[in-house]
Amino acid sequence: MRESKQTRREVIDAELKKTKAELVIAKHREAKLRNQIKGMTEKERRHRNIVWGSHFEYLISLKVV
Repeated sequence: MRESKQTRREVIDAELKKTKAELVIAKHREAKLRNQIKGMTEKERRHRNIVWGSHFEYLISLKVV
């Protein structure tokens, strides 16, 4: 009986260790995806600023002439 409890304990400990490792991997992937989203929004913001800047320059050039 004692031996079966010990092997069950070892199985549970191994499963716990595996699950913790999977959790670390999942957190890393989540952080990586969040950084990708942040990068995309920065890229979109830069593009929007460039577009609005070109419109602004166009309007200024019309008033100067």
